[in-house]
Amino acid sequence: ATGLPYPGNIITTPISPLSKAVADAFLVPLESAASSTGQFNSVANQNISDTQYLSKIDHVFSETNHLSGRYFYDQDNFQRPFNAPLGFYAENFFRNQSVDIDDTEIFSPTLTANFSFSAGRFARTQIPEAPGLQSLQDLGQNVPLGTNVPIFPGIRANISGFVDIFSGGALKQDSTSFYYKGALVKILGAHTVSIGGDFERTRIDANDYSYTPGDNTFNGQRTAAPAGAILPTGATKSGSALADFYLGLDSTFFQDNGRTFYLREIRPSLYLQDDWKVSRQFTLNLGLRWDPWVPPIDLNQSLVGFVPGEQSVVAPDAPLGLVFPGDPGIVKSVWRKDWKDFAPRIGFAWNIGGDQKTVLRAGYGIFFGFPEGLLYQRTDATQPRDLYLNIPDPPQWDNIYAGYPGGDPFPRGHVPLSQYSTYTFLLPISGGVLDPSAKVEYTQNWNLTLERQVLKSVSVSLAYIGSHDIHIMGSRQFNPAIYGPGATVANENSRRLYPGLGAVEMATPYEYAYYDGLQLNVTKRFGNGLTLLSNFTYSKTIDNTSSATEGNTGPPNPFNLNSSRGPSDFDQTLRLNLSAAYDLPHFNVTGVGNILLNGWQVNSIVAAYSGLPVTILSGTDRSLSGIGNDYADQIGDPARPAGANPILEYFNTAAFTAATIGTFGDVRRGSLRGPGFADWDSSIFKNFVLTQRFHLQFRAESFNTLNRANFATPVSTFSSGTFGQITGTLAGNPGSPRVLQFALKLQF
Repeated sequence: ATGLPYPGNIITTPISPLSKAVADAFLVPLESAASSTGQFNSVANQNISDTQYLSKIDHVFSETNHLSGRYFYDQDNFQRPFNAPLGFYAENFFRNQSVDIDDTEIFSPTLTANFSFSAGRFARTQIPEAPGLQSLQDLGQNVPLGTNVPIFPGIRANISGFVDIFSGGALKQDSTSFYYKGALVKILGAHTVSIGGDFERTRIDANDYSYTPGDNTFNGQRTAAPAGAILPTGATKSGSALADFYLGLDSTFFQDNGRTFYLREIRPSLYLQDDWKVSRQFTLNLGLRWDPWVPPIDLNQSLVGFVPGEQSVVAPDAPLGLVFPGDPGIVKSVWRKDWKDFAPRIGFAWNIGGDQKTVLRAGYGIFFGFPEGLLYQRTDATQPRDLYLNIPDPPQWDNIYAGYPGGDPFPRGHVPLSQYSTYTFLLPISGGVLDPSAKVEYTQNWNLTLERQVLKSVSVSLAYIGSHDIHIMGSRQFNPAIYGPGATVANENSRRLYPGLGAVEMATPYEYAYYDGLQLNVTKRFGNGLTLLSNFTYSKTIDNTSSATEGNTGPPNPFNLNSSRGPSDFDQTLRLNLSAAYDLPHFNVTGVGNILLNGWQVNSIVAAYSGLPVTILSGTDRSLSGIGNDYADQIGDPARPAGANPILEYFNTAAFTAATIGTFGDVRRGSLRGPGFADWDSSIFKNFVLTQRFHLQFRAESFNTLNRANFATPVSTFSSGTFGQITGTLAGNPGSPRVLQFALKLQF
């Protein structure tokens, strides 16, 4: 294969037999591998089957004691599609059950109580599906499965910017929670005092074998021009992901023997609140909530922490810094309990002038948050419990472990805690760890709202709303490779910040977020046939990452956690929503005139939002840090050239280039904005009075009435063959074309 990343660099490596077999099986195009810009898009049949049962009971024991109960069952089966060849999907089976019991007691006119219990179970099984195959091993990949547990392995081979040959991963998840709640409300003159508490007990069991067949990624890195290469005029330093694929040269390869965790957690809380009616025009709300953090433990006893410079006693062979439950100062949950989490709240409502037409409201409160269970999943992929390998720049993917020190380490089982003291670690270690010094996440929320009735049926509300999220728990790569002379992808692990460790994620509270917004609401209650609801928001959300759950690498520059500070991925500066229903005037006519002219209603819903932020990425690991999320360099004006087709060139692609080798890129996060969104749904209703008991309604409805194409954000990865192009519309209903719907509705 020639696979020319730039003229004069002819690669003579032969085509990988496995790549040829994959291309033949999945119709990956062979021609023009180096210069192809085609992107694969497909929509699989989701084949949804959903069965639900609901039962409810209400019983009145007496005028002062009411009991209600509810049970819900949902069996939801569907095919989870991917941007993969046709026939690839993940078969998903969800079984969700919930029960709720609520008891209300009235002890006196000034004392009431409410007690409730709820429980839920949410079970999921995912089975990979590929046409006639279970894994790439069926096509000749000389890589054994990571486990001997009987599973449907699945296929993972991503050709960045072209196609994701992915069938999902084999996994089972089972989550059960029990929630108890009690509250007392007592009226004491001008005070309404509430006191109560909650207690939640949660169990999360998971067996994830998604990476046991191996995960292959081709991103053009292996056929890119080396640092310092002198290129012909007009040539590019970027390689081709498709050329990498045909040569069988992964940028990274992942494999493990399955991740399992059995988390057990409790969450107690208490609160006290006083709603004090200071006067007829002024009410003051005061409250205090106690939300202690009791982190979960894992019945596997496999949670792993990291403390720089600490040597484990439980596992003496562990690299410096890895610590386990039982080591000095390390508890079973690794994260320490925090019993000092008190959250005050204060607010007021002031009826200005006493005419019930102008009200000023304000509030401030602190709210504690707790990390999601999936953040623990990476820790259960860490030795000794599990072996999770991250191999950068591996040999040809036909035989990844050719020449691997000690030979192929798979398949293998799980190592229990009792064997940690004699375990010999296979270096470098990849996976995930917890930060034992982690603090509790909390949010400060505040608002100031002025409401005014301007007409008999029209009210206006203007509000300022703000929030500040602090110590948000997230996952990030904390062991980057340090760039220096002679740095390559192949010697990445020898340049890591912490020796003995490879690519390791840490669950640590490094995230933060700010939100400031002005909200204008105009409401017209029904009058003269018209009902109107409208709101307009002008806001901005800033954070240092918008998605840092399990598997996230964090900011591109791990040495500066503010390097990714910018507009949140979901930030939309302007948002307008408007809905109106209008009954056309009634004409005093009879007979045919009455049928034709009366009983009409028109309705509209309008939504318009500004575009989402766009960040230009290099697409390859230009910093050679092992993270691979580097921004690009900006070398010109990003404004779209005059006369350019915005679909083919949404911004000036010549204004960007891949980051200079050894750097993280100088483009700011969210420096560009994608296309805006606008949608108008409308309908016309005609009501016919057949008799006193029977009414007939004809409905003509239009969704996306103007048939406007609401485009997705442009491809923002420099190394992609479709860089700067818009390759699709928004997913789901927001991106749908115009749909017309007609119906008859009989009411009696």
